Amino acid sequence: MSNLLEVVRFHSKSLEGLTGKIPLMVDDISVTPDTAPYLVSSSKGLVWIEKAHSGDKIKAAIQREVIPGNVFMSVISEIASRGLIDEWGNVQPFTEAGFLAAVAHLDFYGLSDIEVLVPPTGKGRSLRPLWLGMRAHDFPVRPCSWLRDGWAVIVPKDRSFVGTLGHITARDVVVVVHNASRGVAILHGD
Repeated sequence: MSNLLEVVRFHSKSLEGLTGKIPLMVDDISVTPDTAPYLVSSSKGLVWIEKAHSGDKIKAAIQREVIPGNVFMSVISEIASRGLIDEWGNVQPFTEAGFLAAVAHLDFYGLSDIEVLVPPTGKGRSLRPLWLGMRAHDFPVRPCSWLRDGWAVIVPKDRSFVGTLGHITARDVVVVVHNASRGVAILHGD
């Protein structure tokens, strides 16, 4: 599975001394203030944070008992909704022209070492259009089991430019997307 975000074992001052216990929140996450807004995990889903607290720190709640792939699709849905509302230019139609516009969006922000995340094909799944073959316009294409049919996502190969899914345990995670408007481009047809 290709991940949407950088996936790490999360280490934080908030977790020190809590052996066997899961805290409710991680409150010392460093961000760059000019990449706001930030999409972070809450106890029940995701929430947008408009600006950093205390200059360059944000907080994110820990989501309990989640499947990372489900979280990734939720992140994509949230970014698509916000991108359309705020007219970021990162959401395009699921067409070849939309793909080229999405690539141009990332390139505008200096993100040209990219790859394309697509749903897998096969039994019960839609076929991908030819322009989203094994290499879409010479960019690598990565099938992702978590991505719904009719969607594609263009992201930097280095996912740290987008954000992090931090594992507290195997199914308890914290999510921080710190570059939603510039680091993720989305194609979808619905």
